[in-house]
Amino acid sequence: MITVKTFKSIATFLFLALFSSAAFALEGAEAYQVDRFKHAQQQGKMIIVDVYKDGCGTCLKQVPALEAAREMYPNAQFFRVDFASDKDAVKKFRAIKQSTIIVYKGTEERGRSMGETNKGKLLEMISSGV
Repeated sequence: MITVKTFKSIATFLFLALFSSAAFALEGAEAYQVDRFKHAQQQGKMIIVDVYKDGCGTCLKQVPALEAAREMYPNAQFFRVDFASDKDAVKKFRAIKQSTIIVYKGTEERGRSMGETNKGKLLEMISSGV
């Protein structure tokens, strides 16, 4: 017989296994690369940088807002920075924790959010890059 504690452990493991990697695969976003980022800045594009970490519950909750922003701003450039493995980029963006979203218009930083999961508030912040 499976105990409640064992069941919860199994359910948590399955949830993370199924959703942590798949949910973070934001369509249209690319892994951060210095040259691609600088090129987008030189073109004056709206840029959204998503600093995430696999298994981060807050990051997972931000995905719907990022997906909505992707649809609202199809010409924006979306970059993803892995907080756990891309330490140079984390330092460059001064991201003190995962779940940081930064918005640029060209070379100018227009907005920054850390840990916000409210879709409306995130979309309002992201719109600062238009």
